[in-house]
Amino acid sequence: MKRQLLKSILNIPEDEYEAISIIDPHLLREHPSEKLGILDVKLKTKSGNILDVEIQIDPMSLMKERIEFYNARMLTGQINDGNSFSAIKRAINIVILDYNMFPEDDVYHHCFVRYDPVNKISFSSTTEIHTIELSKRPANSDDTSLWNWMYFLSAKREEEFDMIAQKDPSIGKAVAKLKALSKDERNRMLYGAREMERMDNLARAQDAEARGEARGEARGNVYCKKMLARGDSLEDVRFATEIDMETLKKWREEMNAVTV
Repeated sequence: MKRQLLKSILNIPEDEYEAISIIDPHLLREHPSEKLGILDVKLKTKSGNILDVEIQIDPMSLMKERIEFYNARMLTGQINDGNSFSAIKRAINIVILDYNMFPEDDVYHHCFVRYDPVNKISFSSTTEIHTIELSKRPANSDDTSLWNWMYFLSAKREEEFDMIAQKDPSIGKAVAKLKALSKDERNRMLYGAREMERMDNLARAQDAEARGEARGEARGNVYCKKMLARGDSLEDVRFATEIDMETLKKWREEMNAVTV
């Protein structure tokens, strides 16, 4: 899934996708109140280029500055003690937004690089920022794989997932995996509900048993003390009630003290 989605966005050699690996499932929030996207994962390509893929569903203040900061941190974070600048690999951010970041146009995919627009010269290829605005996806397909993925990411109903799965085989696999995960989650929730009911019933039974034992013990104690009061021997009371001798002696002493 991740490989096909990346291919629909990036323009990098095919062999770069051969060894995509996850190196960090999310970036730390800069502030406890800051919202995380529903997806935030850092990847590394075969040659060591670093990608950060993020989905943001809510508008965020200073989002552009935030993306640039993360991109710079991905770049500078590659330099450790003893490394030279030659160790730096490309740092690429892909930010998928569920709102408009650039209302001035209708283009849903932008790619930003360091470039001199007057003389038309690129400065460097080490940094790259892609923005995908789901809200700008045209209603009709433009026959690109990216449009299909945007449809998949925007889909809310099962028939929408089924439609795009039939249209694009690579997305079909993602839809199948999503349905399997959803089924597993429903099964997990159902099992959890049944297990909770079983534990509740067990707790009720244990509570009722404890109350019954307490009532039985109380009735037994009353009967025992009646036997002691009428003068039965400790041995006879112990045989009849199975209450330990030390307790019986204590009760008899207490009863004698009261009658003195």
